[in-house]
Amino acid sequence: MHRHVKWNIAATRLAGFCSGLSFAPNDDDISEFHDILRLFEDAYGQDLSQFRIAPDRVSKTRSEVSESVNGRWQTSHPVPVVDYRYFRGQVRGLVDFLTSVLSSHLC
Repeated sequence: MHRHVKWNIAATRLAGFCSGLSFAPNDDDISEFHDILRLFEDAYGQDLSQFRIAPDRVSKTRSEVSESVNGRWQTSHPVPVVDYRYFRGQVRGLVDFLTSVLSSHLC
């Protein structure tokens, strides 16, 4: 796959990800963000690990609650979450970096 195609796929995924950014980012959000980072690394050819969510910033503080079949509420196991401000800062940092890369390559 050509680099510009990979770049477009990564940019489209990032735009969709940013439009639905959660106020309580969890493990799925972190995984998706890291997948998008890998796409950009592959397309751009550089290490973008400074934007990864550091493992020590992930905590297991929130529990998910779900309704069982018989109508009683049950609490499931703690869900890995990351501070929204930190998470948004990492996402914003990537967006700002990519914006500067794009603006430096314009004619």
